[in-house]
Amino acid sequence: MSFASYNVPITKDGTLPVRLFGEKLNIKRLQEKKIPWLICYGTEDDLVEKETALAPLDFIDAEVTPFPKGHVAIATSWSSPDSACALHKRFGDGKYRGPVLFHMDLDAALNKAAGEASAKAKSPSKEAKPTSTARVQPKTRAATKTLVKKTQPVPETTPKKNPGESVVKVENLSSAIKKPVKLAEAETLQTAPQKKDTPKAPSPTPALKKRDNKP
Repeated sequence: MSFASYNVPITKDGTLPVRLFGEKLNIKRLQEKKIPWLICYGTEDDLVEKETALAPLDFIDAEVTPFPKGHVAIATSWSSPDSACALHKRFGDGKYRGPVLFHMDLDAALNKAAGEASAKAKSPSKEAKPTSTARVQPKTRAATKTLVKKTQPVPETTPKKNPGESVVKVENLSSAIKKPVKLAEAETLQTAPQKKDTPKAPSPTPALKKRDNKP
């Protein structure tokens, strides 16, 4: 890998000279995925020259931080928190930041974006239109006319009275309500036949004895 990347240049379309899992790697994918990139190099590095370290800038944009001294100075001299070019601080009049500060700023930006998204989801949207409180009348089907045959009115028939049936007349309604007639008594009054006054046979008059005209 080191030999290929050092001797074989990047193609014009951004394809790297090395493969991963048998697949081609293209440097432009970093920009398509919006992945931020910090390139650090040593100004006095005689192993990886400045031109080689900054070769990706011909294809994509990236942040660049030059460290004084040579190839291993970033891992030795500048790894001390109290050094002039500490990895978690800015140096060179605040123009450059170390790789540790770079990742700390990325974490802070991600946390801020997540907090804003959460607050926006909880608060109601101002652009949301007020919902109408008017009731929506449900659509109803038009009533179909159905023909209904008119039935002939049944003539009222007055029940025939039995000759022996008597009618009980209630002269005072309030008194009738207060003192209801018992059902058994009412039935006997309605159903009991009246006794007709049968004319009495004339009593036979005794025959007058004929008087004897005899003296």
